[in-house]
Amino acid sequence: MTSDPETPVIAPSDLVAARKREAATREILDLISRSRDDEGPVFDAILRRAADLCSASAAALILAKPGDTDQRLAAHYGVDPATVELYDRGQVSKDLNASTAARAIVSGKVVHVEDQMDTEFYRQGVELFVSIVRDSGIRTEMLVPLLTPLGSIGALVIFRKEVRPYTVDEIALAEAFAAQAVIAIENVRQFRAIQSANVELQTRLAREAATREILEVISQSRDNERPVFDAVLRNSAILCGTSMASLDIISEDRSHAVLVAHWGENIAELLPVGTTVWWMDSDHAPSTSMRESKIVHVHDMADTDLYRSGDLKRVAAVDMEGIRTFLAVPLVSGGTSIGCIEVFRREVRAFTDDEIALLETFAAQAVIAIENVRQFREVQMANAELKTRLAREAATREILEVISQNRDDDRPVFETILRKAGDLCDTPAASFTIARAGDKHQKLAAYYGFDPATVALYERGGVPLDPDVSFAARAILTGKVVHLSDMMDTENYRRGVELTVSAVRNSGIRTIMFVPLVTAAGCIGSFDLFRKEVRPYTTEEITLVQSFAAQAVIAIENVRQFRELQTRLAREAATREILEVISQSRNDDRPVFDTILRKAADLCGAHAAALILGKIGDTHQRMAAHYGVGAETVALYDRGEAPMDPEVSFAARAILTGKVLHVEDLMDTESFRGDSELVASTVRDSGVRSIMFVPLITAAACIGSFNIFRKEVKPYTSDEIALLETFAAQAVIAIENVRQFKALEALNAELGDRVQDQVGEIERMGRLKRFLPAAVADA
Repeated sequence: MTSDPETPVIAPSDLVAARKREAATREILDLISRSRDDEGPVFDAILRRAADLCSASAAALILAKPGDTDQRLAAHYGVDPATVELYDRGQVSKDLNASTAARAIVSGKVVHVEDQMDTEFYRQGVELFVSIVRDSGIRTEMLVPLLTPLGSIGALVIFRKEVRPYTVDEIALAEAFAAQAVIAIENVRQFRAIQSANVELQTRLAREAATREILEVISQSRDNERPVFDAVLRNSAILCGTSMASLDIISEDRSHAVLVAHWGENIAELLPVGTTVWWMDSDHAPSTSMRESKIVHVHDMADTDLYRSGDLKRVAAVDMEGIRTFLAVPLVSGGTSIGCIEVFRREVRAFTDDEIALLETFAAQAVIAIENVRQFREVQMANAELKTRLAREAATREILEVISQNRDDDRPVFETILRKAGDLCDTPAASFTIARAGDKHQKLAAYYGFDPATVALYERGGVPLDPDVSFAARAILTGKVVHLSDMMDTENYRRGVELTVSAVRNSGIRTIMFVPLVTAAGCIGSFDLFRKEVRPYTTEEITLVQSFAAQAVIAIENVRQFRELQTRLAREAATREILEVISQSRNDDRPVFDTILRKAADLCGAHAAALILGKIGDTHQRMAAHYGVGAETVALYDRGEAPMDPEVSFAARAILTGKVLHVEDLMDTESFRGDSELVASTVRDSGVRSIMFVPLITAAACIGSFNIFRKEVKPYTSDEIALLETFAAQAVIAIENVRQFKALEALNAELGDRVQDQVGEIERMGRLKRFLPAAVADA
């Protein structure tokens, strides 16, 4: 009796192979979960397992992303040292005419070479192929690309020393190993990005602490700027990794600069405080910085004309003191340089843009200290002005205190400055106007003494950023103080500009002053003061207001940096939570979807979000998860009434094109004005206005869309779009993880059923053999 020909028979060897593959998958997934900061162990396990399960003598993992000219050997197993050396020397190019690996990487398709000696490359004598055959004895080769949503980044290569092509199953197994290598690479990349963000966070916190320390010293050093200089130089050197730092002040006749403070090794012995260090008409970097009020950055002091010409100071600095990299940051007050901060490095290592910006902040704080001390000394010298100056210092201290207490809100600082400016400058109305070059109109950040009509004019966008219409706009766009003694004696009033005429007739404004709020990145607004009589502001009042404006800028920058930090921390926490859920949800992607939707809505200030699944060829879309979406819209998807039609559905358009789709106002679209029930339902049921669709892209195709909604017309920023693209990529990872896990479970179940059937068949055959002799005897 023979077995049923339709019954699949699994050979014991196939069962053993299946179990070895399952064990390999478990081992690699376990290594991926444990190797967060190093993909090397994963690569080694993949190569070892791939070689073992595919009966290969050697394996390698090659990395080469788009734009690279050479290939890099990231890991290898059983590869001959001579071949490894070719990669180490950078002699394996990404030329399609010289490398089969390059063909696999560029095409994104598996390349199967049955016999290396029977290839055009070998016959042409390409060194890599000759080396592989001659030194390693390689004949049959399989190259599987490492595919990511952004393209191929390398290839998994498996070699045999005999001519024996790989089977379909072995190719599929190698593709699975390649996918696992990509997961390991992505995991390590994300972990390193988080680590980098943490380092950046620590740096930012250290800089914030330095700023607080300096501000505290400023507030305590009313009659002596030296403690501020010492704090500024110490923090400059420590945070910028320099060995020395100094601060020079220009003499009253502006002929030379004097060293007033220093920090670092041996500098006190070389140059005592009070030494004339630079003549203002010299060609040395500090002189140029102070003379021209600009940053001077010398990357290598030895690679300069001054050094090559034998200048005594430059040669001594390089040859005797070992100074190589130098930076001078001017101290600018009222548009004029009054000195500079100098920092030195004994190695050739240029200062970064971030370090230069930090030193500019410290220079501004040093200027504030100098100005504070100057004001205090003037008070001491002029008893008649003592009360006024003390009041101004008290105002400065109060403002600095408010700045230090309000890291996440600049409004209290604005209100304190406005109140103090009103008291000390005898001005009945004042405001902070916010606008940058490129804005269409100005906004009121804070104000007092304004009539309701003027406030309403700003709120409805009626004050343009036009220097021909607005004096504040002129100050913002030029970065210079605008001081007008009499508004009625201006060209704007004479030609009937509505904003000027209204200010004079309705509010009685005559004398005005607009002080720009200048940051390192440009002007961001103006500090505006108004008087109802013709009485120009004095030089001292202008200086005070400029000081207040500088303090407002510090407050604005502090709040901006704090909010950026809070946003970064919140996003990092969200990423960690999502990755945690991904790692815990191997057989169910819904928890990942729910977490992503909730975090995306929270971090982007959205009211609702949804994850839609659908691909090319589908007739309709399916809502896999939703957050805050109206019941009517959910039901519409459940009934299969969301077609995969780009003319009807924006989500379908994003899926079919594979591109992010950003709709600023859903009501201002042809789909809403037309007969799209899907769009009409979304607006009617969920109140959606601004919406964004981010496609879910896998290595094979686009499989859906990540949609996020706002109930007001508020377009998403580029930063928010980048964040949502990250969330979409994480959703794809979750989908792929669950798909792979379920496929593995199904395979295991199928193998179990087949083994059970085989065991039953063996037992039945055994019983037949026992009864066969008796049956023959009876016959």
